[in-house]
Amino acid sequence: METFKAQTPAEEYGVGITRRSGVIRNGKPAAELTFESGAFSQLRKQMQGNTTHVVSGEFEFTVGAETHLLIAGESVNIPTNIISGCFCLSTGVLVETPL
Repeated sequence: METFKAQTPAEEYGVGITRRSGVIRNGKPAAELTFESGAFSQLRKQMQGNTTHVVSGEFEFTVGAETHLLIAGESVNIPTNIISGCFCLSTGVLVETPL
């Protein structure tokens, strides 16, 4: 995983979730999301696909009809216009980059 460099301060993104925008080492745009244990992102269709990398913690991702359990060091690709969301099983950080 490339190193994340924040360009904005952390802002509340949902209950138990903060988000900040930035870039990864190669200059590609990215977002860092910090989740408290038990926090979740609502199921929704994304207008742009992304790769979500688990920096720390443990997460359960729903992507379409599939469920994935991911831990630090693992990633999941989320295609455009597919319903997706995640549930944080243990406090952690995600970094999202566009596909």
